Amino acid sequence: MLYILLFQPSGETSLVRISVHELRTKTIAHDLDAAPGGNTIAISADGRSAFIALASAGAPDNAARHRPDANRWLAIYKIDLTTGARVPVVSTPGVDNHDPALASGNLYWARNVIRDSVAAVAVSGGDSKDVIVGAEVPMWSPDGKKMSFTYGGWRLADWGLDLDAGYALVDADANRISARFTIVSGYHEDFPAAWSPDGKWIAFHSHRSKIPVPDYQSAESTDDIYLRLADDPHAPEIRLTDFGWETGPAYWSPDGRKLLFSSWERGGTPGIDKLWVLGIQPVTGQVLDTTQLPLSAEIRSASWAAWSPDGKEIAIEDNRGGEDRALWIARADGTHGERLLDYQGTTYGGLDWTPDGKTIIYSGLAGDKLQLFSIPRGGGASVQLTHDAGNLMHPRVSPDGKWIACTRIVQSKQIWRRPLS
Repeated sequence: MLYILLFQPSGETSLVRISVHELRTKTIAHDLDAAPGGNTIAISADGRSAFIALASAGAPDNAARHRPDANRWLAIYKIDLTTGARVPVVSTPGVDNHDPALASGNLYWARNVIRDSVAAVAVSGGDSKDVIVGAEVPMWSPDGKKMSFTYGGWRLADWGLDLDAGYALVDADANRISARFTIVSGYHEDFPAAWSPDGKWIAFHSHRSKIPVPDYQSAESTDDIYLRLADDPHAPEIRLTDFGWETGPAYWSPDGRKLLFSSWERGGTPGIDKLWVLGIQPVTGQVLDTTQLPLSAEIRSASWAAWSPDGKEIAIEDNRGGEDRALWIARADGTHGERLLDYQGTTYGGLDWTPDGKTIIYSGLAGDKLQLFSIPRGGGASVQLTHDAGNLMHPRVSPDGKWIACTRIVQSKQIWRRPLS
């Protein structure tokens, strides 16, 4: 017998059994709440039961996939291969258990434990402190009194769908002093709100869809930059682009007239980021022009970028492939690229400038962890600012230049075992 899991466009997963020699097919269950990605099936020695990771015992609720607080963590279920009945045998609150396997009378499975937070580090370096637990990708308001972020657990069954954007009030010492407020919410992934320099607008990246979708790559979702009045959550959202593909966060130019973001190019090579600039009419929010920056041919993939404080230059994180990264400085129009530094990284590390324009803060590998570094704008030796037990990335310097807000992630991938009895 061959057992197969089929993810359906409806969001349900079917468990199908094929008799290899007779070429007969039977559907054991058609309403499983499994993750869209890869799944392992473990079959008992007597052929009566299957062990599969599911988010619930019933059919999936696609609307619930988009809720950051939904209790939809994967548990290991035992499924009766005759009746399709299912019961949980391994469940851990707030943690995904997945990929079951059977051997020598034992059930084995993997457990994915992620603790993420927005943390703060003094701009001179030192220890990090948590500001908002369960959040990532921070952005400061122009007055430094608010911090926006993305929040939502990284549930494997709903990967990326449950991310909303929120904000909290912070004091002059980068301490959180309020509850979490939602600023952008909808079906699919929402990145944090970037306030315009005058505080009137927020710009954000979203995979906004009109209906609940079951999968990150569902055709009904978008992948673009949106604009909205900052202080009115009911104001209409203005879709600024219609060509995004794995789009990154949007950043305002210091004069509030341009938005900078990275995106793959439709029709181009997947995994290669280009930089785009939108000219914005600051009163109406209208897009005046859209420009792909003519970066140096030596820049392979501009995965992250940040305006200099005077708006005359752009710092660029260049993904060279594998763990190779390079830090570039280009003029605001994308020309005259200057390669400042080669370093190592593993993902979208991010970078930012200090308010005086003299220093760039970036995330790079130190051993096996991403840490924060600084380097003078004019080049020279970089300085490691942190020696954290977690991974630190997406640095954003506070408007007063005293703090670096960043994403902090501690992840543990574990293998567990228990007797089948």
